[in-house]
Amino acid sequence: MKKQIENAGFKVNHSKTRMQWRGSRQVTTGLIVNKKVNVKSEYYRTARVMCHKLFSTGEYYISDPDLPIANLNRIEGILNHVYYTKQMSEEDKKKSPPGIQKLYREFLFYKHFVSLEKPMVLTEGKTDPIYLRAAIRNLSNDYQQLGAFDGGKVSFKVKFLKYSNMTKKVLDLKGGEGNLNKLIQSYEKDLKNFQFKPLRHPVIILIDNDDGAKSIIRIVKSKFGIGISNETTKPFYHLATTSTW
Repeated sequence: MKKQIENAGFKVNHSKTRMQWRGSRQVTTGLIVNKKVNVKSEYYRTARVMCHKLFSTGEYYISDPDLPIANLNRIEGILNHVYYTKQMSEEDKKKSPPGIQKLYREFLFYKHFVSLEKPMVLTEGKTDPIYLRAAIRNLSNDYQQLGAFDGGKVSFKVKFLKYSNMTKKVLDLKGGEGNLNKLIQSYEKDLKNFQFKPLRHPVIILIDNDDGAKSIIRIVKSKFGIGISNETTKPFYHLATTSTW
């Protein structure tokens, strides 16, 4: 083993070398490496406690209860680390979704749809935000509530959800009317997971004027009792009270 390491261009640091019993908890660089790589159970429990505190009060702490944190970046980094470390095969996930999958989904839902710093816009297509940003940039003088020039750059006053591998795997959002239908159907139910719901800004779903829109409008009608006879003239359907914006 030593020879293989040295052939790869590395050198063994004997001061950091130690023997670990097969039946003991074997830890390397902070990770459990017995049968499979995993995070320490204490680390995962701490992440769950932090999320519970965040979802209850809007703040969390890492080591000092007297220093609460509202910024979501640090807790997202922790959850991202746990999620990728505890990854299971797709087949195993379908049989029994791991707890971190559910916890991470709740966090991302909270981040994108509950604790918003700007109004969130969801589009059907992945490339739609590119064109919408370009339109706001070019028409900012006429639509300053959407964006305005600041220091030679456009400061956008709305945020667009960026569809990614993470939103697909965890939030089940990858674009298309099917995913938006699921979001609309479960939105109010998902909100009940949070005791702290600032909801300072609305979530706006933009749909194309095509056959795909019909299925979304049918879902809206069946779930919220909103008529569709005048969908060609009504610009918005208000589905839940989230903001006075």
